[in-house]
Amino acid sequence: MATDVERKWVKDNPKSGASLISELPEVGVVLDAALPRLESQGLITSNAGLTPFLSSPHTWKVTEYGQMCLKELAEVPNTDDHQELA
Repeated sequence: MATDVERKWVKDNPKSGASLISELPEVGVVLDAALPRLESQGLITSNAGLTPFLSSPHTWKVTEYGQMCLKELAEVPNTDDHQELA
């Protein structure tokens, strides 16, 4: 089974319910702006223009570079404990 990082995502798929909007409804309003930006930075890749069928939904997948960035971000210490920085 693919992890969330390895799986392909669709923006919205009311038929199956499996989509970025259903998984993360709080970011639905910014997806149209965020997806192109993430793709232009090489963090995700899409199949846009690669599928011969018009009915095929566009899917996005985290790139290897995006996975490395996620790993690095996960290793950053949590500073939410409100300690003052010297």
